[in-house]
Amino acid sequence: MKLADIYRKNKCKYSKYIIIIRCGYFYEIYGEDAYIMNKIFGYKIKNVGGMDRVGFPVNSYNKVINRLNRCHINYYIFGSDKIKFKDNNYDKYLEYDYER
Repeated sequence: MKLADIYRKNKCKYSKYIIIIRCGYFYEIYGEDAYIMNKIFGYKIKNVGGMDRVGFPVNSYNKVINRLNRCHINYYIFGSDKIKFKDNNYDKYLEYDYER
């Protein structure tokens, strides 16, 4: 199964979560979640196979997770942890005016 397909499948279940998928020595984030990561971290958005994505190396994991926790954004790490905040700010960060 392609990573983008894993994202789509999990996004249906966790619509207000950033879906994080490990791929070798990197983590990848797709679709609208990529725009939230761009806003928070400045990660460059790339279009791969018709799908927007950002990625970060495994050694940045703690920095990313700590920042998402401070921002109170729900996230799901595929095959691992799921974090849910009562005051989830996912939509707040998604409202950012992006040039797509």
